[in-house]
This record gives sequence, structure tokens and C-alpha cells, in this order.
Amino acid sequence: MLSLYAVFDKDDPTRLTILEIYASRQAYEQHVKSPHFLKYKNGTLHMVKSLELVDVDPLLPELKIK
Repeated sequence: MLSLYAVFDKDDPTRLTILEIYASRQAYEQHVKSPHFLKYKNGTLHMVKSLELVDVDPLLPELKIK
């Protein structure tokens, strides 16, 4: 993972947005299969009411974290 930002909605602090930046799709796929991620995922299942994964592209590709 190159970077992670977590923010909450000021009007509803139970709504979180997490932006994670990976070097590649492969790096992301390895991360979600890792033991520490699986422990986190299984430990928070009861807390997550909905989840939306959004694949995005940088607005300014020349500023992309490398």
C-alpha cells in the first residue's frame, strides 16, 4: 500500500470513507488475501452495514504516487 486516508462524514460520523492507494492491482489483491487484512475483515464484519468498492483513476495522472 502506498497510502491510506480515512475520513468520516461530518453529518453522519458513522459513515466512513477510506481511500487506499496501491502500486498495482496485484498489490491490492495480495493485500486483501494477507493474514492481517483477513483478521481485520473478519473482526469488523458486525460493524459494517454496507460496503462499496470503487475503482478510480487519478484526476492528474502526472501527480500519481509512485
